[in-house]
Amino acid sequence: MRIAIRADSGTQIGGGHVMRCLSLAIAARDAGHDVRFICAKVAGHLGARIEAADISVSWLATAGNTGADCDIENWRPMPVPDDNEATATALGDFQPDWMILDHYGLGGDWVKALRRKFPDIRVLALDDLDREPLFADLLLNPAAVPGSSIEQPHLGMLKGPRYAMLRPEFVEARKAALKRRTGAVRKVLVLPGMADHKNLAPIALESLRAFPELECEVIMGSNSPSRARVEDLIADQPNWSLTLDASDMAQRMTDADLCIGAGGGSAWERCSLGLPSVNVALADNQMPGIKAMAEAGAAVGLDTDALNDPQEIVEALRTVISDYEDISSNAASLCDGHGAARVVGAMSGKLRTVMLDDAKLIFEWRNQEHIRAASLNSDPLVWDDHVAYLERVLADPSSHFWSIYQEEDLDLGLVNAKRHDDGSWIWGFYIGASDAPKGAGRRMLILALRHLMQKQGFTGVRATALANNPQSVSLHETLGFRRELNKSPSEIEYFLDLKTLNARLGLGLGA
Repeated sequence: MRIAIRADSGTQIGGGHVMRCLSLAIAARDAGHDVRFICAKVAGHLGARIEAADISVSWLATAGNTGADCDIENWRPMPVPDDNEATATALGDFQPDWMILDHYGLGGDWVKALRRKFPDIRVLALDDLDREPLFADLLLNPAAVPGSSIEQPHLGMLKGPRYAMLRPEFVEARKAALKRRTGAVRKVLVLPGMADHKNLAPIALESLRAFPELECEVIMGSNSPSRARVEDLIADQPNWSLTLDASDMAQRMTDADLCIGAGGGSAWERCSLGLPSVNVALADNQMPGIKAMAEAGAAVGLDTDALNDPQEIVEALRTVISDYEDISSNAASLCDGHGAARVVGAMSGKLRTVMLDDAKLIFEWRNQEHIRAASLNSDPLVWDDHVAYLERVLADPSSHFWSIYQEEDLDLGLVNAKRHDDGSWIWGFYIGASDAPKGAGRRMLILALRHLMQKQGFTGVRATALANNPQSVSLHETLGFRRELNKSPSEIEYFLDLKTLNARLGLGLGA
């Protein structure tokens, strides 16, 4: 795959977006894919970190005001149309299969403009705001715990801590880090993020005066606005120190016993190493992740009010110290550090045309008891009839669409569709592999929709779902299918028209 990543970093917005995308880029590169960052050249950018990982960067030139008066959730280096044009120019002849968008200031309008230039491109958008449709093939939000709702319309979703994207050094450090979580607390890390605009580090240091026996290390960016204040606070504390622009965070977290840190990506890093933490929200969008960790007993979470009340942090520290071993164990269980590889695996999904040699595989899949129970016709396949039918449909590709879905080159499931005279296609599908990754079925169908909509005269997709199959009913309705009628008390007919499908993808095409 060719993967482009649009993300920015800098003194004003910090480094979280680029750093988590760098984790994904490294995992993709290590899996043999070609990756390129597209970044704005603004003060404090992390281009050197990207290039040190041997990932290429194409730079967007900026001029004049680069959003200096905007809050972090609306910052962008230039107006959306200009950014989109500059991104397309920077891509040159790269022609990506995927665009990764991790940027609060570039939303649905940016994606729609991108799709007008690259209609076949697939988009993965990192979204923890849920404030507007992003028209992505896949949304990614590690803080959206299973069962949580997503308000904006979307096709596919990678959600929960299993998709938290961490760099390889955290996986490598995990065993040693967990081994030393004995409950003894000697050293505390303070991690306010690269750009400590909310002065978390000074507030945390004030709270640590209540624990004079503890060693403390503050780690932040050299351009952080709170740097001078931190330097003043540690000047008369021999067991407090300040480290700037650290590049060995996994080792430093391993060597620490406790942390006061911001929400966001670094909080998942701490979880993966079982580092008990007081997580403090620096913005409202960090609260879902902080709340998820707190509810799992994996950290103590505080909202933005704690930024004005050191005593609140003091009480949280006492709670963490008293429940140290349970919090460490829960944190390590919540996030194992392999999220980036899982995301790359989900992105690797592709469809291959069914061949007659696949008859045995399909026969075995379809005759599994749980698949027959979810089928409109639950009778087992008869081998000779199955082969004869497969020969007929494969001989007529203009009217029949039969594909095997793969991720990481492993066969996982089947999707097929038959053309109607009105240009619509009625489909059937199942995941046959018992060890298929979570969500593979939905990803298979999203890709099938992308293929079917390219068929000559395509008007939409029809489906019939069993009323007693809530997974199928929910799947069709969240993909945008509308109920046509109840074919019988036990069956529901659905239709997804081309206009609705294009709207979900932000293509703006179709009748």
